[in-house]
Amino acid sequence: MGGPRQRAVLAALLLSPDQVVSVDSLIEQVWSGSPPSTGRTQVAICVAALRKVFRAAGCEQTVIATVTPGYVFRSDSHTLDTVTFARLVRAGEEQARRGRLAEAADLMRDALGLWRGPALSDVTSNFAEVEVMRLDEERMHAIERQMALRLELGEHDALLGELTALVQARPLRDRMRAYLMLAQYRSGRRAEALETFREGSQISVEELGIG
Repeated sequence: MGGPRQRAVLAALLLSPDQVVSVDSLIEQVWSGSPPSTGRTQVAICVAALRKVFRAAGCEQTVIATVTPGYVFRSDSHTLDTVTFARLVRAGEEQARRGRLAEAADLMRDALGLWRGPALSDVTSNFAEVEVMRLDEERMHAIERQMALRLELGEHDALLGELTALVQARPLRDRMRAYLMLAQYRSGRRAEALETFREGSQISVEELGIG
């Protein structure tokens, strides 16, 4: 993979698979609203370089197609983690609605297993920051759903360590803290549950001014 502009163009296309992303939109995303006069030419150069990367990787078919007014990433036989993640989460929610809690929890686990680190960690354009927040929120929601399902399955003892680490990492996530308190209570650790509540209240006052 090439430099930051090339990575930004690829990220923008991958975030909208099988949808046309206009050249104007790519210019806006890559240069964060302050493009050079050669912006359109540079985007075309980035796309050409990306096509070479895919060909070198053994992709014989056209992966990035030119479609007016811009380009489209054709997923076809390719697998995108973002698409697979969303599909598994939806499947998990459907299983939960049917009362199949174990199957739902397994699907959430499979979805979360696709994460290998922070999203878009090597993309520096401003648009990536918004997408990172969106993707991270989707991940956290899936984690919370998995925790809720596993609590319903009676895994409160096994979840204590995971939930404690999650609350320490995200102390302002009230739902996660509530799950930790519930796991502690069900495990016979009522004093710890009360302390977890007190810590949350104190953090809310200090960080958000909520009493």
